[in-house]
Amino acid sequence: MARVPFADRNNMDSEGQAIWDEIDQSRGGVARNYAALLNNPVAAKNFATLGGYARFDTPLDPRVKALAILTAAREACGHYVWTVKPEGS
Repeated sequence: MARVPFADRNNMDSEGQAIWDEIDQSRGGVARNYAALLNNPVAAKNFATLGGYARFDTPLDPRVKALAILTAAREACGHYVWTVKPEGS
């Protein structure tokens, strides 16, 4: 069960819907973590921008990137990352 409600695109203003669509198009869908973040569309957009850079635009080797993601998740007790397979792992 989610700790915060998932945002609904149909209940958002035009700016929120545009951000929803941007995340949807760049990631092939809106995952539940983004649906929760989209309660604050501007924060979700900034989070997606940072995440996009970390995942797709860094010059790191994919294996090093995967190791960094898993190490950070372990230190922060981040459970989500253990349910998905990072690229390069």
